[in-house]
Amino acid sequence: HGARLEAGQSVELPEAPYLHLFVPRGEVVLEGAGPLHEGDAVRFTASGGQRVTATAPAEILVWEMHA
Repeated sequence: HGARLEAGQSVELPEAPYLHLFVPRGEVVLEGAGPLHEGDAVRFTASGGQRVTATAPAEILVWEMHA
């Protein structure tokens, strides 16, 4: 999945056994974790549904894995 967000826009992450979030451009706030900046990445296990909100124009990439 991928998204281009303007400042203030948000998206909800999909629920999956394994999830990888990468911020190639901009700055976002990850619900429950705090701010992420350009180049940051987060890995999740057995989670999803968190909101990602852009604090500046941003792009996010999300890999959803089920095995």
